[in-house]
Amino acid sequence: MAQSKPAVENLFQNEIYLEAILRQQAQQMVGRPGWPDTVAAIYQCLLNQIEADVSAGPCPR
Repeated sequence: MAQSKPAVENLFQNEIYLEAILRQQAQQMVGRPGWPDTVAAIYQCLLNQIEADVSAGPCPR
């Protein structure tokens, strides 16, 4: 069974400006300690973090 893409990843695919900003951020992070070695891996890591943040719900007040 194929795994579906997270909701945030689908959102970013349809929003070219958001995707471009996230990819630019990933490019700037290549080579930084603690981050993956490729733009694609960092991009996926950022998407995963956004998905986790969104899934966690609103910030506590």
